[in-house]
Amino acid sequence: MTGMTEQQGPRETRDPREGGVLTRFGRGAGYLAQGFGFVFSRHPSLIKYCLLPLLINLLVFVGVGVGLYFYYGDIVSWIWARPDSWLMRILWYLLYVFIFLVVILLSYLTFFVLQAILSAPFNDLLSERTEKLAFGHEPPPFSVGFLLKGLGKTVAHEVAKMGLYVAVMVPLLLLSVLATVLSPVVSVVGFYFTAIFFAYDFMDFSMGRRLWSFSRKWGALKKNRALTFGFGAALAGALLIPVFGLLCLPMAAVGGTLLFCDLDSVGAFDEAPKAQQSGAPG
Repeated sequence: MTGMTEQQGPRETRDPREGGVLTRFGRGAGYLAQGFGFVFSRHPSLIKYCLLPLLINLLVFVGVGVGLYFYYGDIVSWIWARPDSWLMRILWYLLYVFIFLVVILLSYLTFFVLQAILSAPFNDLLSERTEKLAFGHEPPPFSVGFLLKGLGKTVAHEVAKMGLYVAVMVPLLLLSVLATVLSPVVSVVGFYFTAIFFAYDFMDFSMGRRLWSFSRKWGALKKNRALTFGFGAALAGALLIPVFGLLCLPMAAVGGTLLFCDLDSVGAFDEAPKAQQSGAPG
């Protein structure tokens, strides 16, 4: 990036937990914007780390969308071919709508699972570089044992996380279909849980490098709920904007790292047991 100078030096950290619930929520939401500012204003050398995950996200999004467009009718016909009787056709249309909602949810999950898997190494590197530039944290020294241990934990935690998400969202979807009057309430509750899971995803790069347990990760989010919900809500809202939402995903990796490290630097996690991985950044 010719002509652009990077601002060096440690990040000045104020306690993100200051203020009331709404203040903390707004501050948490601001970490997504901080991700953009950190990359484009302070450290433009990080832009190159964002390009490949952005391309991956775009390809996965288009692939899932194209698959849904061309094969949705086949999915419904495979379950139940369109009947000739008008009475049965009414039931068929109800099934059509229900399956559409299920497929949309599954497509949504498929997109985020695929982009998370394919983009994870690049977003993790982006997060690692962010920690080093902002806080001077060196990554743990490489070893095969550390790599395998971290990989095993990551896979186990991702499976457990997706199991939790499906366990929450599928009943909400069923409730929305069976009791349409509750749809607005279900939408709000679904948005809340989606935001929390987004916060987990993009703070997990830092938590994962410290080899935290699954329960400790969720405990950290719960303890700082207003901040983490605000951060996840900002990303969930941004993803409703076509194309721009995809650009926000690598920025969320930066913002989630800054949020985690800001909390860590003011002792927000000191009450929890320390990770047992020697060499993990503070």
